[in-house]
Amino acid sequence: MKKVTKVLLGVAAALVVAVVALIAVTYYYMTQGPDLSKYEHLKNPQIVTAPDQKMIVVEAKGDPNVAGSKAFATLFQVYFKTKRNGWVYMPCLFPKQPPSCRALKHRGS
Repeated sequence: MKKVTKVLLGVAAALVVAVVALIAVTYYYMTQGPDLSKYEHLKNPQIVTAPDQKMIVVEAKGDPNVAGSKAFATLFQVYFKTKRNGWVYMPCLFPKQPPSCRALKHRGS
């Protein structure tokens, strides 16, 4: 055989070995599953003390389909109009809005 043919066969063989190794490594890691050891402490329930937090509470009476939608509308209006540390958090209504929508808008002190 010519020298060029031997080189091409060697390169092709190396490429095949690399692809097979990549497939084997990918298969190995895909079959392992996630590492759940960091969640072991959650198996045993425990009571923790949390610091006091502020809440927005909306009480509604009546038909849950009507009163619930009004309560959630009120809740979102109050939440997104609330001033927190001088910043107003603006919601994005559509996921494809420009990044400026996701930015925080500063409302003067």
